Amino acid sequence: MSRNSVIQQPFMLYKGLPRDIFFIFIARIVSSVGHFVFPFMTLVLTDKMGLSAKETGTFMLMTTFAFIPGSLLGGKLSDT
Repeated sequence: MSRNSVIQQPFMLYKGLPRDIFFIFIARIVSSVGHFVFPFMTLVLTDKMGLSAKETGTFMLMTTFAFIPGSLLGGKLSDT
């Protein structure tokens, strides 16, 4: 068994899927990477910018509350 076939074998299961499934997969990856920003933003706000834990928590709470309607609007726009 060649090295390429060992790497390609697990992915053969997904070969017949529609293109839309792959686009959804890529969109989920990009979205997940975007969500990974929040822990780093917390560290930057506290360590580099000198905000207190309470100020950082308040800022992150406001960011999360702003994310909710933005996510709903983005979902609606992508559906249309």
